[in-house]
Amino acid sequence: MRIRVLGPVEVETPAGRGPVTGQRPRDVLAVLVQRRGRSVPPEVLLDLVWGDAALGLNPTAVHTVVARLRRQLSAPDLVRTGREGYLLPLEVDVDAVDHEHLIRSARDLRSAGQVDEAVRRYRRALALWSGPLAYEGVTDELVLAERTRLEDAKATANEQLATLLLEGGTVPHLEEALAVANDLVGEFPLREGPTRLVMRAAYALGSQAEALRAYADLRTRLREELGIDPSPPTQALHAQVLAQAESLVAPARPEHRRITTAIPVPASETIGREEDLERLRRWREAGHRLLTLVGPGGVGKSRLLHELGREVSGELVYVDLSGLTEASAQEVAAAICIEYRLGAAGPDPVATLSAALTRAHLTVLVDEAEWSSTAVATIARVLLEHCPGVSMVITSRTPLGVPGERLVPVELLDCPQSGEAGALARTLPAVRLLEARLTDRAPGLLITDDDGDQLGQIVRDVDGLPLGIELIAGQAATRSLTELSELTSRRLDVEDDRATGTDRHRSLRALAQSGIDRLGPAERATFRGVGVFRGSFTADAARVVVGDAATDHILRALARDAIIQLDRRGPRVRFRLLRTMRDLALELVAETGPDELARLQSRHREWYADRWRGVPFHDEMLKEVEDGFEDYLQALENALTCRDAHSVAGLGVTLGWYWLFHEAATTPWLDRILRSSLLSPADHAKIALMQRSLDESLTPHVTAPDAATTKALLADDPAWSVLAGLVESIGAYVVGDVDTALLEAEALLEPAATTAAHALPEVLATVAVMRATAGRHDAALTAAEEAWHLIGSSPGVIQLSAVVAKIGLALLDAGHPSRALAILTKAIDDADRRLGVEPSGTLLLNAGWAALDCEVPEQAAYWFDRALNESPRVVQFFLAEAASGASATLCRLGVPGARGHSAAAAELCRRQGVPVFPRLTAAVDAAAASTGGADGDLEGGHDVSRWVAVRDDELILPICEAIQAVRQRTRP
Repeated sequence: MRIRVLGPVEVETPAGRGPVTGQRPRDVLAVLVQRRGRSVPPEVLLDLVWGDAALGLNPTAVHTVVARLRRQLSAPDLVRTGREGYLLPLEVDVDAVDHEHLIRSARDLRSAGQVDEAVRRYRRALALWSGPLAYEGVTDELVLAERTRLEDAKATANEQLATLLLEGGTVPHLEEALAVANDLVGEFPLREGPTRLVMRAAYALGSQAEALRAYADLRTRLREELGIDPSPPTQALHAQVLAQAESLVAPARPEHRRITTAIPVPASETIGREEDLERLRRWREAGHRLLTLVGPGGVGKSRLLHELGREVSGELVYVDLSGLTEASAQEVAAAICIEYRLGAAGPDPVATLSAALTRAHLTVLVDEAEWSSTAVATIARVLLEHCPGVSMVITSRTPLGVPGERLVPVELLDCPQSGEAGALARTLPAVRLLEARLTDRAPGLLITDDDGDQLGQIVRDVDGLPLGIELIAGQAATRSLTELSELTSRRLDVEDDRATGTDRHRSLRALAQSGIDRLGPAERATFRGVGVFRGSFTADAARVVVGDAATDHILRALARDAIIQLDRRGPRVRFRLLRTMRDLALELVAETGPDELARLQSRHREWYADRWRGVPFHDEMLKEVEDGFEDYLQALENALTCRDAHSVAGLGVTLGWYWLFHEAATTPWLDRILRSSLLSPADHAKIALMQRSLDESLTPHVTAPDAATTKALLADDPAWSVLAGLVESIGAYVVGDVDTALLEAEALLEPAATTAAHALPEVLATVAVMRATAGRHDAALTAAEEAWHLIGSSPGVIQLSAVVAKIGLALLDAGHPSRALAILTKAIDDADRRLGVEPSGTLLLNAGWAALDCEVPEQAAYWFDRALNESPRVVQFFLAEAASGASATLCRLGVPGARGHSAAAAELCRRQGVPVFPRLTAAVDAAAASTGGADGDLEGGHDVSRWVAVRDDELILPICEAIQAVRQRTRP
């Protein structure tokens, strides 16, 4: 059996060939074709194919469509039913797969000099297309990426075919090349490559006018559509056509030298580098003559070079320098001369090479140039200056530093985040590569979406480094996934047991050591010292922890040599070590003796403990802790182990502020700090205050004398005194004691204004909330306006969470839901777009209530869904209130089962101690009324005994799923 997707979707069976009729059968088959050989659960098919229409359906709908597909095609074995779901077996032929194999073999044949057979393979590949559009008739969103990939492959194959036909030189070849190139211009009018092919073919056929007209048409299109002129290579070709250059008719040198070097052919499919390859094509087409692929060892630079080389049209030389270490420019030039078949290079190989290539049109590929980078830089400089038709593509861990060099970073493959859904994890490049290699080495290993988390952990443990993934997968023949995962704990010493590759690539240890061995004493000391950092770090942190040796110059030199990686996501560059490099650095530290590790750890924890000591919480501090969180936590763990009281206090406060901002549930770290008996009374009071603020229920379990003692201990610190008052006010508010809450909040106005001005906006916003809840609406609006005035029109991250969320709540409770919704949605948009941070759960929650009050339940569904499903840091207390808002929204929208959700939310609120605010009561009562009952009333309109055996997560999960389905269906 054979499936055709290069055009309309058709199936060939022993009974004949015909189209697949019906949208659902076509879509289901398309999904299975893209996952050929892998089981697809019916639930996944339902979600992908039915989309929003899947709401209320079950997998029976999928079973019905598959049965219809089998009957329609009279092929009961076309789609098999397995333990995990439906499967399109590998023995079913797919024309798209044949298309790729033919193109790959054509490239290999061209590299080997077998041009005629390569042309035949390209023609066979292109003949497989039965229409202009791949997967014609299939819903676009199901096949968009695959359709684009196939059509790009088709265009590239057409370009390569036209190039080979041009080199053939006969009239039939040239006429065919011109026809193919003109078709490409029609399909891709803004691409310059096809137009250059038209110009060459037309000129070779004796039509200079047609060649010039093709250039003029391209220039017009580019100017009108993009406002640019053709690139330098196209302009140069135009000049040659005008000058009637002989080189356009006859090759510059003998036919047997067209391709002088066979490029290594990867033994397996290259995965996850499609965008990198396309970027290289674009830059070459734009006229960049020196491209240097840079990145850490094992990232796949050589494989990318080999893939590019198989596509390069015209003359090409490939030189592998992995066997040359610290070679001179003369030695490198001699190696290129040999590959170019120049014979003896003479006494000055550089001059000989330059003279031979002066009029040549040649691409030089140089692999692993880092071992002789100075020599390669010299060669590149000479060739770029004296040989205008020569371009170079080079792989190196280190940039060459030559004028005109364009660096092409080859990044680590994207890995899934911890906890990412298995189906999604399996779509990311690092996991795709791992799966492909596992299939190669262990064909019997069954992989499903349930394994996604474990696969993700494996690739994360090797940082998404392709060589690391290949080495781990190489052990799969006799190991389970769990055993492979355990193997990553000794990732440095996992070896390739196959007789392939260089010694440097036999293990991650050998790869890392090959770079470290070349370091000088200062660089080696710095590398060893920064091994103490668990995550990314700044240059300032490295200088303090490692010592004077860690200068900016040395750090940046290590980054330039790919020993240390750069993190450019923030306003200032940060540095980090790959896990393998960190393992090796810590081994080197251990070799110097235990005192060295203790010294580094001491400086490490002191740096992070003192970094923000005594500084009010602000945006820069939040960003720094966010970026360096792994090291702040590691420093705290080390400080507790070493019983370093000074560091424990500083780190506890810094991390406490971070957890408070993120509304984290009670953290065991603060418990450990409080139980450590290391803190002074005042520091103990500060940490205890933060712990109380983070308590999931927020109910005050500190007795009145304890609160008084806390205030007394913190009396000399205005900022902490204000925080203590805010905690007391909010603690009273959440248990319904509005009078006490208001009294505590208003008592803070004077001290905040006189001694803690940075806290005044939050105090005013808190006062506004308490006044609104107490029914003093005009006074609440006055306080809210004051707070808004103080923070300005562009509040920072912390002010959005601590101040704007409260202002919105005050406006809502004061009877101004429209103003509240406008302020809150703008704040969330600011967080998402202007500041690039995740909005706080309180912002999302309050926006949901405001939307509900404004009678826009679709918007409410959106905000409550984000609060429940996209804010993992929101504590249980807020999740319970969000569940109430979500269930009220479901009732308002008339969603089936909403009354049951409302009752479950009420029980959750009862368990978490959510107070019966008027706003909450009104919303739930209105929702109950809209569904004809009051079983969702928070005051107890349901039988508590029915929920005794039901866990909290069992109560909230159906609400989360229901509100998410509404959001996806309505999409406000």
